[in-house]
Parts: sequence; structure tokens; C-alpha cells
Amino acid sequence: MKFTKELRYNAVEDWRAHYVNYGAFKKLIYGEEKRRVSELGTAVSGIPSDAENAWQEPLLAADDESFTKLLDNELVRVHEFYVQKRFIDLNMEGFRKALKKHDKVLAGPDHTARLKERYMPIVEDHCCTKRRPILEGAQHELQKLYAKVCCGGSNDLALVDLRRQMGEEVKFDRNTVFKDMVEKDRRTGTLRMDEGSAAASWWHAARQPASIALALAVFLTLLYAPTFAQPERRNCLALLAFASLLWCTEALPLFVTSMLVPFLVVVLRVLMDTSQHPPKRLTPQEAAPRIFHAMMSQVILLLLGGFTIAAALSKHAIAKSLASWVLAKPILRTLDAPHPFAKSLVIGIALASNLGGMTSPISSPQNLFAIERMSMEGGAPSWLSWFAVALPIALLGNLLCWGLLRLVYRDPSFVAVRPVQAITDPMSAKQVYIVAVSVASVVLWCLNSFLSRWTGEMGIIAILPMVAFYGFGILDKDDWNSMLWNVVMLAMGGLALGEAVTSSGLLLAIAQHLETLVEGYGVWQVAAIFCALVLVATTFISHTVGAMVILPIIQSVGASLPDPHPRLLVMAAALMCSGAMGLPVSGFPNMTAVSLEDARGVNYINTVDFLKVGLLGSVFAYVLVVTLGVSVMLYGIGW
Repeated sequence: MKFTKELRYNAVEDWRAHYVNYGAFKKLIYGEEKRRVSELGTAVSGIPSDAENAWQEPLLAADDESFTKLLDNELVRVHEFYVQKRFIDLNMEGFRKALKKHDKVLAGPDHTARLKERYMPIVEDHCCTKRRPILEGAQHELQKLYAKVCCGGSNDLALVDLRRQMGEEVKFDRNTVFKDMVEKDRRTGTLRMDEGSAAASWWHAARQPASIALALAVFLTLLYAPTFAQPERRNCLALLAFASLLWCTEALPLFVTSMLVPFLVVVLRVLMDTSQHPPKRLTPQEAAPRIFHAMMSQVILLLLGGFTIAAALSKHAIAKSLASWVLAKPILRTLDAPHPFAKSLVIGIALASNLGGMTSPISSPQNLFAIERMSMEGGAPSWLSWFAVALPIALLGNLLCWGLLRLVYRDPSFVAVRPVQAITDPMSAKQVYIVAVSVASVVLWCLNSFLSRWTGEMGIIAILPMVAFYGFGILDKDDWNSMLWNVVMLAMGGLALGEAVTSSGLLLAIAQHLETLVEGYGVWQVAAIFCALVLVATTFISHTVGAMVILPIIQSVGASLPDPHPRLLVMAAALMCSGAMGLPVSGFPNMTAVSLEDARGVNYINTVDFLKVGLLGSVFAYVLVVTLGVSVMLYGIGW
């Protein structure tokens, strides 16, 4: 590996400004080489024999002085910031490489201008290499003490543990898509429960089998109960209840439940061929290819395209550079957990993340499901239409939540927080390429309504960033394998369930029943009722699960109204899924926020904080969706 890349990858981010400026050395060396070559203006055929190697003659004193001055300046700057042994070693290697390159490029054949032999002793004297035995002795003493305290006296185990804990922090702090997983890996490697200890209460131990037993009992009851005369509808109702219970209780991982859905759809024979009259119940041989076709829709390609863009931005430090520029100050670990600002910062990010899930068709899984349902009613909405509805709601919702946080967590004291070390490296050609492809993909998605005659659906456009990044070395197969395939499988299960409830006629039956309940209501009242239903449901269950179960019903009811507005109702319900944020279990951002701890293991926020702020934030989102959102869709877009 070139030392420039080695220095960039192995440098500790917060110390980056204090490392040796190896690039300046190279620039000065190659600049001098270029000047010398340009001075050889003599034609090749007319070069005298005594000038054949003139460009390799030793540097003049003035030239040597400029390089030595740069060496002196860098040595003083580095010497003032010795923190760890690895920092010293890496900078010494930088000086050695720079001097070696200088002698290789500019020194003459008689070796009289070799700076390395003259200058490296000065570097070694500044870098305390003469005291290396003292430093190594201190390291050995630390290892012995750690072995006695933490490793039962085993020096070998102590060495392994210390290296593992410090390796990623100092040497391998690299800007890759896997970087965020290092801390989790270290936690799982260091915090182990003693064998034989009680892992949880009896309820936690019995929760999974009890939830599975409940789901199976409901499934078998509905399977044989006379709920519908048609067996396919009865079987589909049992399947819907079974999958919903497993998703809500998370007795099995969400993506595992999604795996069960296509299996049960085929085995229970819930799919119908509606092209015949009367409709024919499909055999397993006929149902299997149809359910696979339904699972691989444009939603899956949109997911993969979004994940690909996110991976490229993360792996090549573009997302981090933007974050270090925008988030110039807040460092949570400088604040104690009980501090009001710490609480407001954590819960504020969670609420903003939920509201941010509204903003684009690919910003959350529930939006993708909404796109799929809306595509059945005259085509998917354009990105510009989605932005026109969602962005005002998200922006106003953020402002209202900010005001609420200022009101709830009032603190007159001034809080000084440590600034983040900004990333000042210039953008490389590869990073420019990533940004260009990402922006172009979003622009094409926004213009899909005009491009549909060539692209068909938005999912086709999602192929372009995948080819651009995986095909030209920006991402590799390891990045592909690390994709969030559990989310992809969850989406596939939701699509399979949606196809089942539609094809079996169960969705039509439920919609007809709900239609009688909302008969005579206008679109405003229906939107308010369904958004309230979604708000309550997705406060207690996953936003994605709620969208998978409820959106098909809302779409069917909206299409059957005297004044049909299925797209309006589906999008309002999808936005409301993201707006439900009243409890710690209401969405992944809330679950992440409530689990966040300070250095002492104290949680920054708890359920009470969500009850004080999250519930009111959900009410704000509900009011904005039902008023502003419905107004824009009804009068501005004409849905």
C-alpha cells in the first residue's frame, strides 16, 4: 500500500491535523524534479556526453535548504503532539519515506546529496527512540498489571485483550461501511455474562414460546372457524392473523416471519385466478411462480438501490465528511445523562429521524409499500409529488418538536460541548464520482413520471447506481454481502402477504365492511379516521409491520368510496406510520435512543421522556398530515 493511503487509513481521525504532511514532501520533491527536467531544454540528439546525467547532480544549497526547512517545520509540529507510541511510529515512517523518496529522485549518482543519512538521526533524537526500552518496559508493566486484575494472571491473554481493545481505535480506525460495527463488536467481545447466571426473568424466558403458542392457537382457531364461506378467504384470514401476531410480538425475527408467508400462501392455497369466471383457486404448482413474481417487485430494487448509495457514501467517508461539517459541535459523551440538554439531544434526534422517514419514497420501508399500493391506482407518484407533500410536514413537524423540547427541557445554564474534528481532506476523484452518481440517481427518480415511457418504473432506475458502484470498484462483493438483507426479506414477505389478501378476496370483504362504517363521510373525515387508526396501531407495533397490514385495506376502502381517493388515503396513512413516535417501541429510532447509555451505563432517556415529548410529537404529526398533507394532495396535486 502506498504510504499516502496507509497514513490516511491508519491515522486517528481526531489527530489528523498533527500528522506529518507527507503530501507536502512529495509535492516539493516532484516539483524540483520537474524544474530540473524542464531546464534540460537541449534536444535529445544534441546532448553532450558530459551532461548526460546532469539532471541527477546533487541539489544546490538553496534547493537543499528549502527541503530541510520543510523537514524542520514538520518535525517541530509532530514533536509537539506525541500522544501514543503508534503515533510516533507512523510519523517516523513518514519522515523515513520522504527522505528515501528525496534521495531516490533528486540525489546524484555519487550519493553526495543523500539527506536520509544526515537527517534521520535528528528525527530519531526528537522521537525519543533512544528511550524506546523505557517505553517498552512501561508497556510490559501495564500488561502485567492488566493480567493480574482482569485476566487471572495470564500475560498472553492480557496481551490479546489489550491489542483487541486498542487495535481498531488507534490503528484500524478506517472509513469503511463496517466502521460503525466496531464498537458493537468490542462490546460483545468484552461484556460476557457469567455462565449459570440468570439471564432474564421468568417472563422474558417464557415470552418467545408463549407468543408462538398464542399465534399458533389463533391460527388454528381461525383456520377451522366458520368466518367465511370461501376456504381461501378463511385460510387467508388465519394467515394474516398468524403473521401479524408474530410480527407484533417479535416472537421470531421479523424477516424469519416474512420467510414463512410465501410458504403458507402456497400451502394454504389462498391465491385465486380472477381472470376466469367464476374465479378458480390456484393449485400449489400454479401459486408458487405467481407468489415469487409478486415478491420481486420494484420495491425490492428501490431498496437495493437506496442501500447501495448509502453504502458508497458511508464507505468512502462522504457521509462522515458532511456530518462533521454540519454537526460542528454536539458530542453527547461530554454531557452527563441527567443533563436536560443530553436528554433533548437524544430524543430530538429520534423524533427527527421518524419525521425524516416521511421525506422521500425510499427513506423508510413503509413509504416503499405505499409506492407499491399507489402504483395499482394509476401509477406510482413522482418524487417531486412526494416531496411536495412530505417535506412541508417534516419541516414543520421538526420545528414544532424543537419548540416542544425547548419547553420541556428548559435549562438556563450554558453548556459548552467539545467540537468535532472536521474532515478537511479534499474530495478525491472517486468521491466526486460517487456524489455525481448519487445525485443523478435521485434526479432520475424525481423525473420518473417523464421518463416512464423508457424506464417503466422507478425500480429500473435503481439498477444504475448498483452497476455504477459495484461495476467500477467503488463497492465490492463484501459490501454486497453486508447489505441489509433482513430488511429486503421483510419487504418480500409484506409483498407476498399483500398479494395473498388481494387475490383471495379477503381484502375486498374487509373493505366492504369498513365501507359501510364510513358510509356518508367525506374524504377529510375518512382520512382523519384512518390516520388515527394508523397512529394508534403503529405506536405499539413496528411502523413497517403496520404499513404492510393496514395499507392494503386503506387502499381498497379508498377505491370503493363514492368519491374515490385511494392514493391520498394510502400516502396519508404511510406518512402517519412515520409520525407515530409516542413510545420507545414506536420505531427503530426510538428503540435506539432509549437504549443509548453514557460512559457509566446510565440511560440518557426513558419511557417517561417519550410520554412527555413523543406523544405530543405524534399529535403534531397527526394534525399536520390530516390538515396540510391532505390539503396539498387534494387541491395541489389532485389525488
